[in-house]
Amino acid sequence: MSENRQMGRPHTLTQQKSDAIVANINKVLVLNQAAAMAKVLKSTAQMWMVRGREDVENNIDSVEANFVVAVKSAQAKKVEELLTELREMPRGWQALAWILERCFREEFGADAGIIQELKAEFEAIKAMKMNGQS
Repeated sequence: MSENRQMGRPHTLTQQKSDAIVANINKVLVLNQAAAMAKVLKSTAQMWMVRGREDVENNIDSVEANFVVAVKSAQAKKVEELLTELREMPRGWQALAWILERCFREEFGADAGIIQELKAEFEAIKAMKMNGQS
């Protein structure tokens, strides 16, 4: 057996696999789950995303670059739908907020920039009140 030969299935991203994963994002939002539904390993989907991001950054038109754009677009559309539902929901909004926080921690998590800024401002106001300043 040749030392350069890779074991297992080939990791070729086809348009059919890409379309299946992107379609599944509408159902489950998270890339790893969408890939699993399309019978693609998490590590393979993540590898395609890494390659695709590199191609996008280097202005290379590739299947992987198109995959990244399609995945991010589908996720953005789903986030928009969830945010619309949140605005219209008088009760039970916490469940959707939890999904957004868990799936998109950078944008909606407790460590998101805007939340940290608000917490810092709150702490500053609290400190001023404790010191007798208004």
